[in-house]
Amino acid sequence: MDLSRILTFASALVNTGYVPLRSRCNVVIETSSICNLSCRFCPAGQAHRVLDRQNRFIPDAWFHRIIELTRGLAEEYILHNFGEAALNPKICDYMAGLPDCRFALSSNLNFSARTARQLAAAPNLTVACALDVLSPDLYARYRRGGRLETALDNLRILLAGTCRVRVILFQNGEKNMAREVYGSDFPEDTQLQARARAFAREYGIPEQDILMNRMNSYWQGMEINPAPHPGRVCDALYFGLYFNSDGYQVPCCENVGRDLYLRHIEDIRDPADLLNGPPVRAFRRGLHWNKHRYSSCRACPGNPYTLNRLRRLLGQAPPLPSRPLSDC
Repeated sequence: MDLSRILTFASALVNTGYVPLRSRCNVVIETSSICNLSCRFCPAGQAHRVLDRQNRFIPDAWFHRIIELTRGLAEEYILHNFGEAALNPKICDYMAGLPDCRFALSSNLNFSARTARQLAAAPNLTVACALDVLSPDLYARYRRGGRLETALDNLRILLAGTCRVRVILFQNGEKNMAREVYGSDFPEDTQLQARARAFAREYGIPEQDILMNRMNSYWQGMEINPAPHPGRVCDALYFGLYFNSDGYQVPCCENVGRDLYLRHIEDIRDPADLLNGPPVRAFRRGLHWNKHRYSSCRACPGNPYTLNRLRRLLGQAPPLPSRPLSDC
């Protein structure tokens, strides 16, 4: 851990609101809030559309302004949030114009083979392929409108390219939530892990690049009328930068409403203002102290990164919701 990370960790621990100007973090840019599927719990899907912003591709001018402000801060650019980033016709142009930057995006892989070939040719890109389950019947219950066969065809194209490929598969989770979504015939975790290992061998994917993701109840925070969550602390804004497709800086990658729109990218003067301007410092402190003061945050468990990091050092933290198959 470098000095800037240590200083950021200390700042979050005592909740100063400040982040060191030399800090580096992931920068999330929602390049598309448009999606071609209607997945359960997702606010961007055709069936819900409850995002508190337009369904759009981010305009070029706003994307490039975000890059201009964050080039010295970005460890990696994550080009998705809600919506399917690969639908944005400019996505490969954005990456090609920044060959010295690292990019990542998550995708449902339900797009044309031409798009898959374009993504496959990006050497500075990691694609997290959200396959979820390896049964066509179960897949269709969650990825409404999607086809597992199409996703697997595009996965093969990506694996033959120069991009890095990771695959996301579901396990069960809190309150048997996966069975609530997929039905009572959803397999036990041991069966899912065995199938995942066979899949990894078949496709030549290292087990550390198969992510077993537990379907936890915080996903229900994406619904329109969610129940409050007991978690009160969120440090997300200390450890990342986030921008939605309308060009607003927001404090995290969840479906936040306008009560958590910090500022528009056109109103941010420079990197120092972006990191430590008065609105950002106030939001950091408020979210760490009690995120429930913001209506958008009440259903979310928050991201108590600092406390969880300390607990893990003491061997007391809960298990992570996602871990590589190699660790299962």
